[in-house]
Amino acid sequence: MFTMSTLIAVIVLGVSLLVIGFLFVLRAWEQRQGHIFFPYMRITADTQALKLRAFMFYLGDCIAMIPPMTVVLARFGVHQAALGAARLSRELEAGAHRLADRVSHRHRFERKETRSQFLKEVSEVKQNGASSEETTSSV
Repeated sequence: MFTMSTLIAVIVLGVSLLVIGFLFVLRAWEQRQGHIFFPYMRITADTQALKLRAFMFYLGDCIAMIPPMTVVLARFGVHQAALGAARLSRELEAGAHRLADRVSHRHRFERKETRSQFLKEVSEVKQNGASSEETTSSV
């Protein structure tokens, strides 16, 4: 019916409850008699219990500080990542411009006459329109 681990857990629980009950009975007897068993050991145990309690309160305060600290650290991390991404994009942009200048002949670009008859007619109309506007504005 019980597995071995369940049986061990039940035995440990039972013994723990008996010891706790014994300690309450011992304390009640000590208060009635006015006598303390093992006073040095009791003082040492009380001191250690107070230190443990103070440490637990300290840990509680530290755990309470974790969420705000996490937000501050996350904000700092996002800020640094954004600055790094901006720096990388500027470097990539400069590299792209250098590459474009290297492979392009556009920096010494000279306009040649177009072979398209349509574009020739459009440019003539533009030139004639601009010259007619100049003559009307000068009159």
